[in-house]
Amino acid sequence: MAQTAARDQAENANPHSTLNKDKPASDVPAATTKAETQAAEAGNPHSTLNKDRAAPGATADVERAEKGNPHSVKNKDEMTDAGPATAQAVLERMATADRGEVAVGKLAQQHGSARVQQAGQMLEKDHGASLAAVQALARKKGLSLSAAPVDSMAKRDAEEAKELQDQLAKLHGADFDKAFAKAMIDDHRKDIDQLKKWQADVDDKDVSALIAKTLPVLEHHLSMAQSLRMPAAQGRTP
Repeated sequence: MAQTAARDQAENANPHSTLNKDKPASDVPAATTKAETQAAEAGNPHSTLNKDRAAPGATADVERAEKGNPHSVKNKDEMTDAGPATAQAVLERMATADRGEVAVGKLAQQHGSARVQQAGQMLEKDHGASLAAVQALARKKGLSLSAAPVDSMAKRDAEEAKELQDQLAKLHGADFDKAFAKAMIDDHRKDIDQLKKWQADVDDKDVSALIAKTLPVLEHHLSMAQSLRMPAAQGRTP
């Protein structure tokens, strides 16, 4: 009998024993047991509980690496301001934007409906005048503005403008009108935001004054582009 009691006591501590298969579960609540287990396993990188968990510090490392990657999906909507708002950089960026809008204005006159053609004429005229003013101020300050941008942001903007022009060149009529209106709304909103930022950051009062003169023109263009999404007024050429 003593041997049987000793055997039972030994088997009682063995979770795999057939003597314990019908034994009630522990009085400790399952949630508590699970929490305690997870807490104990949290620091064990080899635990199956941690197989999908990022290693300590890994998330921070990934975020630091992705922050500097302009192609990362984490940065797709982040505006990259490449460098300080010096007079040279701002004037080059403004000239790049003007050249792009003049080119799109010419396309609108070739591919769009009557009122889009009128909008295109406005873009070509106003941005042509703006480009002349930017170039004149650059000459006054002894700055050189090449048709091929040197400033990294201006380079990026020139590439995006060329992509837009290539896309619009393939469209005609109603398809062109729709794409043109959307592009002009997006472009002028972005340009207005950028100019306001540069106006606050640039340390040249003449450049700041030119921006102040340019902003109302861009706001008028934005209003024009938004109106193109509405039906033409009755009695007017659509």
